Amino acid sequence: MPLPLNDQPWPPTALAPIMGDITTADAWWTGDPNKLTAIHGGPTPRGGRYRSFWSRAKQAQDRGKSFDRVHVPIASDIAATGADLLFGDEIDIKVPEAHGEKPDEAAVKAEARLLELADLVALQPTLLEAAEVCGALGGVYLRPTWDPASAAHPLLAVIHADRAVPEWRWGRLAAVTFWTVIATENDTVWRHLERHDPGSITTGLYAGDATRLGVAMPLDKRPETAGYEPEINTKALLGIDGILPRYVPNVRPNRRHRGTPHGRPDTQGLEPLMDALDEAMSSWMRDIELGKRRIIVPNEFLQRAGRGLGAGFDTDQSVFSPLDLDPAHAANAGITLVDFAIRTQDHLATTTELTRQIISSAGYSPQSFGMQGDGAAITATEVDANEGKSDRTTDRKGQYWRPQLVDVLLDLQRIDAAIFKSGLQAFRPQVEFGHQHHQDPAKTAETLNLIGMAQAASIETKVRMLHPEWDTPQVDAEVAAIKAEQGLAVDPTGGMP
Repeated sequence: MPLPLNDQPWPPTALAPIMGDITTADAWWTGDPNKLTAIHGGPTPRGGRYRSFWSRAKQAQDRGKSFDRVHVPIASDIAATGADLLFGDEIDIKVPEAHGEKPDEAAVKAEARLLELADLVALQPTLLEAAEVCGALGGVYLRPTWDPASAAHPLLAVIHADRAVPEWRWGRLAAVTFWTVIATENDTVWRHLERHDPGSITTGLYAGDATRLGVAMPLDKRPETAGYEPEINTKALLGIDGILPRYVPNVRPNRRHRGTPHGRPDTQGLEPLMDALDEAMSSWMRDIELGKRRIIVPNEFLQRAGRGLGAGFDTDQSVFSPLDLDPAHAANAGITLVDFAIRTQDHLATTTELTRQIISSAGYSPQSFGMQGDGAAITATEVDANEGKSDRTTDRKGQYWRPQLVDVLLDLQRIDAAIFKSGLQAFRPQVEFGHQHHQDPAKTAETLNLIGMAQAASIETKVRMLHPEWDTPQVDAEVAAIKAEQGLAVDPTGGMP
């Protein structure tokens, strides 16, 4: 299909509801006070929080008054922590055909090259970046690509959801147009568009304004796009029938846009709570400002700067002249120190509870963010239950990431073979996330000990429980080593009936 027509609204009006939600999520994620004031400065929506904190800030600005605001970056903390839980530990990439009793030699070479490619494209940090963007905006695109002028290997790019115009078929990404503002000259906005259709990539350059796409221009009109090809036949070049980009939703369903394939941000629906948290923290800081110690001095202690220039008090002065005062009022003639109360505990309790509620509603355990309980002793089971919410949310997100990541790794191999002549066959890999291998050693040891005393499992089963990430040869070797240490006889028949 061709690129968009000239002089149409951009982004397309059909995408406006989704883009509006992404804009709101972006404002809370970036924590930009100007963005927050702008998105909450309009009329309060039906069912929304009455006179929200950030809308009042806008009203104060419109009246030319100052309004002190403190933003708590809870949205960015949730997105970053969610990414760390998902990709903080290195993922495990394997080609199944490269393992087993008779490994495929071609698969062994392909796996070795794939692991090398993972390092070359900086896969782990790229996934951390993509996962944070995904959690913050509700979705992200992974785009395998190549550029021989900059790297002698495939590349992996992260495209934010607000820079893509997707097209869906049965809930799957069928085509997508990525766009970037490459320059702004006076009122002219230059946009680079890259459309991915099954079997082809089309590139265009447009000169428009802030809200409209404008007119298609030759690619050599801008140095940023001068070297691009207008169209690439990826089916002929790479042997790929579909499209290269993959969309990863953060979590589905999108409650505000039910029935769409778009993912929802971690903080969708939590805007009133985050607004209240900012208001509570701002109130706390205002208490601190108002609670600073003040001094009250008699008029005679002030030093005049001259007629009409006011007077001041030198806090470093150590000697003052005595005053002729009525003895009955002498007690009030000196310097008076005034201290105001700061409601620390009240504000702390409010902000802590709001933070807990926001984190919990986002699908995570407060303990994952370093928050402690109420000080009471809890059992190991309660600890597991508290952390379990974060684990379940992380596992749920991993189900969306795994199939897309497998496809991306497969396409990186294809690009490596077709563009960079690796000479290797591409194999579909298996991907396991590092967080899935986490186990409490004490709990695991206790479980295995109870199973051993009950004689309810074989050595092989217990080894697999202890090391779920191991393949069959590793398990067999460990079983043999345990039997040798314990002096157990090895079956001479090899397990034959």
